[in-house]
Amino acid sequence: GALGGENRLEYTAIGAAVNLAAKLEKQNNSANSRALTDRATWQRALEQGYVPVREPRMIAMPVTAGGGDTELTVLYPA
Repeated sequence: GALGGENRLEYTAIGAAVNLAAKLEKQNNSANSRALTDRATWQRALEQGYVPVREPRMIAMPVTAGGGDTELTVLYPA
């Protein structure tokens, strides 16, 4: 969204999805992988015709997303 006033205007992304993306990026660095996603995004990709070269590994990690603690299944390349 746009933040600021007449003299200075900045654009930024905020919200639960952005927070979740930041947490996934941190896990991506920890796992030393090139790609990391959550189960919901993976399912949407498959529904839209994505054909994976290989099935990803699934790990469960507790995260705080959207204001509450939740168990998130994270997928990354095998």
